[in-house]
Amino acid sequence: MKTWYFVTALLLCTAACQKGQQTAPLPSVKKSAVKPQKDFAQAANPENPFDEVGKIHNLGLDALINYMETTRDTTRYGRSVFLAKFFKELYNIHAKPEQSLKLEMAIKKDFKDVLFSQRISNRSKVFLKELSAILERIKTLEDYSSYKEAFVTLEKKIYLEKLPEKEKEILLSTASIFRYSGLFWMEFYKNNPQEETWGLLRKLAGVIVGIAADATSFFYYAFVDSSYYERLESTIDMSYVCGYGTGWY
Repeated sequence: MKTWYFVTALLLCTAACQKGQQTAPLPSVKKSAVKPQKDFAQAANPENPFDEVGKIHNLGLDALINYMETTRDTTRYGRSVFLAKFFKELYNIHAKPEQSLKLEMAIKKDFKDVLFSQRISNRSKVFLKELSAILERIKTLEDYSSYKEAFVTLEKKIYLEKLPEKEKEILLSTASIFRYSGLFWMEFYKNNPQEETWGLLRKLAGVIVGIAADATSFFYYAFVDSSYYERLESTIDMSYVCGYGTGWY
């Protein structure tokens, strides 16, 4: 990591953290017994055709954290069962996500190594560097408006660029994860009842590691044989392990 925020974030994450086929457009959220408490409209970018990916990610992560805080069930099995229920009840989908401890270790060591390990065109690599650079510019928990604006601007460039269609889809959907995840974690650490006992560095570590885990996991699984829902379920769990764990422990 090149900034002291990232160095500390990764140290904290070390203590906390121990299939890309084309798919049909994601449906809108339906009413369900697993009812999301927020809509995260502030993060939306209607110009991105894959905006719904980030929204579903945030709804699932919010529901998972509410479940964990209510039941105190912090087991990997418990998280897996809950997320399976979430996707089944809201989307009538039975996803079979990947659970990779090796990937967790690689992301917490250096998320950019994982991002740039995939074979993509040189032009897509440039956009990927720009996506990760926006994350590195976070300095306070009040950065969301400028953070979102930077992604919206970059997403427009990606959308208009002549890229292989699969790469364009993956970049735009990953950008949506970056954008929505930023709102989730900034709001989480600003509004948590324990915030007054945490230093800014600890909160920023949770925000940065949570976003990095989200986007990197989603991007990685886009290059294996997995559906959007399998990518999202794996990504949500990775975010919980790294983002939530870093802030609390």
